[in-house]
Amino acid sequence: MIINQLGQFWNGWEAWSRINCIAICSTFVPLMFTLTGVTVLGLWFPFPRRWMPLSAGLAGGCGLLLCLHVLSWLHIGVVHPVTFILVGLSLFCGAVNGGALWLRQTRLAWGRSLQ
Repeated sequence: MIINQLGQFWNGWEAWSRINCIAICSTFVPLMFTLTGVTVLGLWFPFPRRWMPLSAGLAGGCGLLLCLHVLSWLHIGVVHPVTFILVGLSLFCGAVNGGALWLRQTRLAWGRSLQ
């Protein structure tokens, strides 16, 4: 039953992804880069502490949606350099966001140990 529901979801996702390809890519790629930039800027400027994980999480969500979008294209056999570029950009932004959050936690831990 759950497998059947997941299959129906995936079929619907694939159809929606193919119909709205340009809208998905033109929205989520700049949004992912902007949110990743906000996350990285949070390392240098004193933002409120809750904003950095929020921007990193939203950028990660955009990256996840782009990866699912690319998987839907790979599932029907569309293999182009653009598909791999989108996956690479999503993974790169995810790594940058994860590294920024790790660096933020490390800096906080170092600051506590120095006091």
